[in-house]
Amino acid sequence: MKQRKSLLIYAISLAVLSFILIVNVFNAKADSTKIAPVKTETEVAEEVQNGGKILLEPTEKMWKNAIDMTSNHKQENEQLQKWIIRIIMEETLENNEVKMADAVKAAKERYAFEQAWLELAAEKYKITYTDDEVDEWIKNGPDKYPIPAMEVQAKALGLMLEEMNHSYDRDFYVKWVVWDKLLPILAENNDIAIKNVEVSTDKSSPHNLLVEKYEEEVKQFLNEKGL
Repeated sequence: MKQRKSLLIYAISLAVLSFILIVNVFNAKADSTKIAPVKTETEVAEEVQNGGKILLEPTEKMWKNAIDMTSNHKQENEQLQKWIIRIIMEETLENNEVKMADAVKAAKERYAFEQAWLELAAEKYKITYTDDEVDEWIKNGPDKYPIPAMEVQAKALGLMLEEMNHSYDRDFYVKWVVWDKLLPILAENNDIAIKNVEVSTDKSSPHNLLVEKYEEEVKQFLNEKGL
């Protein structure tokens, strides 16, 4: 249960950090007048270790503003629409100016990365999951251990917390169900011992090394697809 809880805390942290310091395939900073390319989990850990940035506290007003900003920029793809809102929140929490064109571009890049992340796990490593597995993970995770930032988000979206976890933010937890299965395979393939999945700000920790290695595979996968 201790391992499940530590994994869960990490996943909740990622779910919140996903709109604060969102994962992306790009590493370099854009110029200060544009949306900054978002970072990988590994880079987030490194920033935390080095002091990171001062982030604003997420509020219901911030979320509603992000949602309102996208009202005239509707996307046919609902997942992409969510990522635009998340990108706007990430920039808002870093107290950066938000430009819609840049937010849309960054959201498309992130969405492509997330899709490739899951596709590679399925195609190369034969990882599968069921809806029941995802629901069970959420019930034993964010449903059971809510944090204020998630409750604020749910209120702004007009959703019950459980509804948000199982629907709106479901993609975060799908990724973690897949990662639970992918991690031991990557550890064996790379001859890296993993005893548990403790979150760490140490870039050289076994877990973070595997995250970084897999992200590099995803980048290559994206390049091969011409994305």
